[in-house]
Amino acid sequence: MSVLTSTIPKNPIARLLGALPARVAEEKDRAIQQELMAVGLWQHYRQNIAKQEVDLGRMAIRGANIIKIHLGVSDDFFTKGREVQDEEIQRIIAPYYEQVLKN
Repeated sequence: MSVLTSTIPKNPIARLLGALPARVAEEKDRAIQQELMAVGLWQHYRQNIAKQEVDLGRMAIRGANIIKIHLGVSDDFFTKGREVQDEEIQRIIAPYYEQVLKN
């Protein structure tokens, strides 16, 4: 494994947040944390979902809905494999970088 690929997070939520502009990622991460805390799911997320290798299918539905709202992912992001997750990540980050690529 190369140094480059070894630094890419395996957790799809971390990959998505890492691909967003830093300010946007911080705002979304903070909003997700606050909402998960408000419904009592922060510890579940922190202990079970925020790990490097995780089966997102194990996530509580209410928590997944919070992440879907804040990150713009679909149900498939949680239930399908890495290929689908990577496609969704590309779709979500594209608008943030389109203007940069045009210049």
